[in-house]
Amino acid sequence: MFEGASKGRDRWGHQWRASQRFRYGLYDGILARAVPAKQDMVILDIGCGMGNYTSSISKRYKDARIMGMDISANAIGYAAKEYSDIDFLVGSLPCLPAKYGSLDLILCLETLYYLSANDRKAALARIRESLAEGGRLVVSGGLDDGKKYFNEKQLITMMSGFEVQSVTYNYALLYARFEKYTLQALDLFELIRTDRIPSAKEGEGRTKRGIATKIGLALASRIARNKKLANGLSDLMSNAIVRILSWDAPVKFGYGWTRRFSGEKGKTHIIVIAKNAKE
Repeated sequence: MFEGASKGRDRWGHQWRASQRFRYGLYDGILARAVPAKQDMVILDIGCGMGNYTSSISKRYKDARIMGMDISANAIGYAAKEYSDIDFLVGSLPCLPAKYGSLDLILCLETLYYLSANDRKAALARIRESLAEGGRLVVSGGLDDGKKYFNEKQLITMMSGFEVQSVTYNYALLYARFEKYTLQALDLFELIRTDRIPSAKEGEGRTKRGIATKIGLALASRIARNKKLANGLSDLMSNAIVRILSWDAPVKFGYGWTRRFSGEKGKTHIIVIAKNAKE
């Protein structure tokens, strides 16, 4: 996912997707309410990627020592060059580069669900050891009843060693569905441009493709036969998709509409802030 890190890009599109900016805004609001800046703070961003949000944290907590950790050496290499005032290192949970009780704030955003159940438990125990008394932990992740991401009740139970202070949700169901298919189209145009369109039999027996994907691949194969047309059309459509997904207004509209009319069913992400309380 970070093959393009040296050029400042990742496959998630954190640099340009409005949905990611909106998510960062939710984090900012939570931190502004729950974690005021103080002298000599030490903060760790676990799963920092290329440092996009870590940099935002450093601007909020200007006098703090900020560290970012990620499993990707490519991402960390880019982040260390781009944000030289932040300490970045390669690492993965449940291991942490911190002494007992040395951290005031730990961010574990869109990261914990990658771990197995046992490693999640071990990671949270290690995080708690690393936090100072009264230190805060912010955890976020997708909600899908635990199929791939989180089941809300299980997550809260898993954090029983902490004092949960607030639970916030992202209501992105409407926009996420639109964005999912739009990103798939973007990937398809990239395949056309790079002449890497899968054959009809490729992956047969291993993956099941929907009818829309099959039709898209068939059309892509026809377009790709004319290289000049393929490159021109791919560039045009890719730029248009990136521009559309960069707009903030549709994300905000989707959030408001989903929260109002879908309620509980519209929740796509959970954000939990917890305190390391004295036993």
